Amino acid sequence: MFVQGLQALLPKISEIKGAGNLESSEKIASIHRKGIRFVLVCACPLFALIFTFAHPLLRVWLRSGFDTQIAVAARILLVGWLANILASPDYFTFLGIGRVRHIVSATWLKSATNVIPIVLLLLLGMELTLNIVLVITSASLIAASILLKYKYVVYTRSNRVGPNATCLA
Repeated sequence: MFVQGLQALLPKISEIKGAGNLESSEKIASIHRKGIRFVLVCACPLFALIFTFAHPLLRVWLRSGFDTQIAVAARILLVGWLANILASPDYFTFLGIGRVRHIVSATWLKSATNVIPIVLLLLLGMELTLNIVLVITSASLIAASILLKYKYVVYTRSNRVGPNATCLA
């Protein structure tokens, strides 16, 4: 739901990037900040509530099909999903300005940090439980999100995006 809302940033960022004037950098940075604010104000509190009340919510929803492991699994995945949503403004900004290589890097990292630990655990003959797979999946989402955040900070510093910008986005 949040990602679909943030997708609306993409056409506007592309349009501003296409204008290519000195105000473009600040406009794009402003849209990015609004996207981050949207996630912090809307998604973080909702995820915190769902994380906190996962057990009773799932018990009511699933009734006789409820198992406590489902609440544990939901909480593990919620952490990774929140990190992923926090990086969505970066993702759509990079997509809008044509810096797709940063998105590819994050996707590659997400895939590698998802597959490599599982393969290593299997090769070492270690037990592969559902919770281990969920933690690995959540960690891979977090790693990709951190990389996107890092790439955005580096990009904005190297292109002087933001207030007093002198370069194009």
